[in-house]
Amino acid sequence: MEYFSDVESYVQGELTGQKLTDFEAAMVSDPLLQEAVLEHRDMVRRLQGVRLRNAVKKNMISPIPRRLKLGGMPVLILLIGSIGVGYWYWTTKLRDSAKPDHSFPGMKQQPMVNQSEPPISETIPTIPQQPKKTEEVITSDKKILLAFHDAVDKLATVDVTTMGDGAKDAAIERQLNAAILLLRNKKPYQADSLLQKVMQKNNPLYQEDAEWLNALGWLLRDPVIGKQLLRQIEKKPTHADRRNAIRLLGQL
Repeated sequence: MEYFSDVESYVQGELTGQKLTDFEAAMVSDPLLQEAVLEHRDMVRRLQGVRLRNAVKKNMISPIPRRLKLGGMPVLILLIGSIGVGYWYWTTKLRDSAKPDHSFPGMKQQPMVNQSEPPISETIPTIPQQPKKTEEVITSDKKILLAFHDAVDKLATVDVTTMGDGAKDAAIERQLNAAILLLRNKKPYQADSLLQKVMQKNNPLYQEDAEWLNALGWLLRDPVIGKQLLRQIEKKPTHADRRNAIRLLGQL
C-alpha cells in the first residue's frame, strides 16, 4: 500500500530515477495499483475535458436571429394575385366543360399516351443497402490498457534535426505527430491510415518511429498482433525503440 500515495505523481510524470523504477515494478505485480493508476488517469482526462468545454462555451457567440418582416403592401399584392389566379382557373374550367363532345355515340375516348415514353412502373425501386463498416474494437484488457497508456504518455513530438543534406520531411513529421495524438485518444484505426502512408515512403529517418507507433496501435486493436510487432522490434539490435519494446513486453 505504500505506493498508492505516489499514484498522482506517477500519472503527472513527476516520478523519476529509482522511485519510478520501484513504482513500475510494484505496479506489474499489483492489480489494485494498476486499477488505481487507470482510474486516476481517466479522472484527470475528464477534468481536462470539462475545462475545455467550459472554455469553448465562454468564447461562443450566440447567433443573431434574422426575422423576415412583411409589410402591409406585399401582403395585399399577394392576396390580389391569389384572387386573380383563382378566378382565371375556375372560368377556364367552366368554359372547357361547356364544349360539345364531337365523338361518335357509344365511342369511349381513350386517354392519350405518348408511345415514345416507357410505361411508368408501379413498383417502388429497392435501395441497395450500404455495406457496414468494420467495427472499430479496442481491447478491454486492463493490463494491456495500462501498459499502452504508459508507453503512449512517454511519446515525444517528432522533430528530426539533420546534419547537411539529410532527408528531413515536414509532411511525414506532421503525419506521425497526428498519429501520436490519435493514439493518445484511443483511436488506433484512424492512426493506422497515417502510419501506413509514412511506412510506404520508406524514409529511414522516420521508419522506426512509424514501426513503434504501429505496434502500439495494434496492441490496442489486437493484442496478439501487437505483441508480434513488438517482438519484431525486439529482435533488431539497432532499432531506436528496442529497449521500449523489451520494457513493454515485460509489462505484458
